[in-house]
Amino acid sequence: MNKIKAIVFDYDGVIELRDKPLARVAAQFIEILNVTTDEWKEMYHKHNHLSNVENMPWFDMVSIVGRNLGASDEQIEKMRLVLAENEKTKRLNSELLLYIKDVLKSKGYLTAVLSNNSSDLRERMIKHEIDHIFDAIVISAEEGSQKPHEPIFESLFRKLNVRADEVIFTDDNKKPLEKADIIGYTPILFKDFEQFKLELENLIG
Repeated sequence: MNKIKAIVFDYDGVIELRDKPLARVAAQFIEILNVTTDEWKEMYHKHNHLSNVENMPWFDMVSIVGRNLGASDEQIEKMRLVLAENEKTKRLNSELLLYIKDVLKSKGYLTAVLSNNSSDLRERMIKHEIDHIFDAIVISAEEGSQKPHEPIFESLFRKLNVRADEVIFTDDNKKPLEKADIIGYTPILFKDFEQFKLELENLIG
C-alpha cells in the first residue's frame, strides 16, 4: 500500500450521530408504508439525486418516494413525525472529532468530509465550529455528483491534491463504498468510534 496521506469522513452517521441512523429511520418508513425493503430501496435510489445533487430537502425527496409507493397523506405525516423525533437526537461525535484534531492532524494527515448532502451542510459545520478541522469539505449538492460515483471522488482528490491510493474513506453505509476498488481508495465501514480507530490504525500503523 502506498503511504496514506488523507483520512476522509462521511458526515451523517459518522461526524454527526443520532439515536437511529437514517437506515433505521427508513426501516420505520417501510413499515409505515407497508412495502418491501427492495421496493423502498429501488424507489429511493431512483430519487435520492433530488436531494443529494439537486439540493431538495431530504424529507421532501423522501415524501416523493413515499408518494410513488402509494403513500396517503396520513402515512406521509407519520413519516414526518418519525424523522422529526430522530432529528432531536442529533449530536456531534465528539470522541471522533477530538481524535481527528489531537491525533490525525498532529500526525500530519489531511482530513476531509465527503457527504451526500444538501448545501446547508457547510453552514451547519460552520455553526458547530468544526469546519476548520478539515482541509476540504466536499458536498454532493455543490458538486453535482454523489457517492459512490467517480466524479465526486475525483473532486475530493483534486481539492486535497492526493491520489486515490493515498486516501482512506469511512462511511456508515455500504453503498457509498461499493466502488472503492474501482476508484482506488481504501474503504472503512464505520460502525462506531472504537471499531473505526482499530481498523484505521491497523492500516496506517
